[in-house]
Amino acid sequence: MTPPFRVSGWAAAAVWVVAAGCGYTLVGTGAGALSEDIRTVAVLPLTGRLPRVEIVQRMTQSIVEAFVARTNRKVITEKQGADAVLKGKVQQFQVTPIGWDQQNQVNRFQVTIVMELEFKKTGEEKALYTTSGWTFRTQFDLETSATDQYTDRELLALDSIGEEFGRAVVSAILEGF
Repeated sequence: MTPPFRVSGWAAAAVWVVAAGCGYTLVGTGAGALSEDIRTVAVLPLTGRLPRVEIVQRMTQSIVEAFVARTNRKVITEKQGADAVLKGKVQQFQVTPIGWDQQNQVNRFQVTIVMELEFKKTGEEKALYTTSGWTFRTQFDLETSATDQYTDRELLALDSIGEEFGRAVVSAILEGF
């Protein structure tokens, strides 16, 4: 019994060539590197409507650490002396319970952070990267030993997702130009 249709090697190659040229490209193929004239980056403290200053501090610190790890540039927290400046405004910070244990205590959360980001060279009008509504969303599990009523779930969330959040912000910026 013969198959209902047969594809020759040439026909398969032709299909592959056509599919390869159909306009699809890989996302995140930017250089991922800053130009040589950007030696010092200022990561300003995040702004926005956040319930507590500790959240701003931890989120900003995670971005600083990711910038240092990814770019090997000097990172400071004020504009003076910087070759480029990153500003971020948190539009939304939400921790939502999504999972419960057998004692009906929350043990899994989803964190959603929506931000405006702007990265530009000092003294220039045009931004190298800008976006409004940039969204970071992830889930984390709360340790059973930390589910008492005195545990600060927002800070636990940031401790749990901090590194991932910082890397996502820096990747968005570096891959965006």
